Amino acid sequence: NAYLHLTNATTGTTTGDGLSVLVTNSTGQAIINQREAQPLAFYTSGSERARILAGGGLTFNGDTATANALNDYEEGTWTPTFEAGSASVANALYIKIGRFVQVAAVISAFTDRTSSANLDISGLPYASASDNKTSQSIMCRFINAGGDSVAAYIANSVSKIQFYGISQGAGYAKVNHNELNNSTANLFITCTYRAA
Repeated sequence: NAYLHLTNATTGTTTGDGLSVLVTNSTGQAIINQREAQPLAFYTSGSERARILAGGGLTFNGDTATANALNDYEEGTWTPTFEAGSASVANALYIKIGRFVQVAAVISAFTDRTSSANLDISGLPYASASDNKTSQSIMCRFINAGGDSVAAYIANSVSKIQFYGISQGAGYAKVNHNELNNSTANLFITCTYRAA
């Protein structure tokens, strides 16, 4: 068993069987260090509620499987890039929880509305997983892709979003820059995908 004693000293270290505690009142830190390759578990009412695995990651309510551990949480911005021309970008944000990534952006004022280049947006903050295939609706205007709607698609092992025109009774087709038929064409994007 590891015995734990917290002292009110400005800086103090107490060690037990493989466990050390550092208390630093001057900076407001309390550091618990499991020095052996063992997990650190937290209990209430006699039951395990959370566990920090020795290799990293957090599990809950007695689950000890590494595959089920929450091992990442991030929020940040990303920088969309384009196959042709440029555009104005706003609110390009992402949240990553474990392997799931949600990206969002508002894209407008495309400088290229004449070329046949695909309307692909690269620069995703994480490449997609090898088994990822994600298709999601978007809100857009002034895109004449010849279909009934436009969908965003993130394939496997890529760092880009592709756009397809969807038609009832027909196949889907890639959206090109020359199908942006107005200077005020824009895209409101929110996509969730699995990261590699």
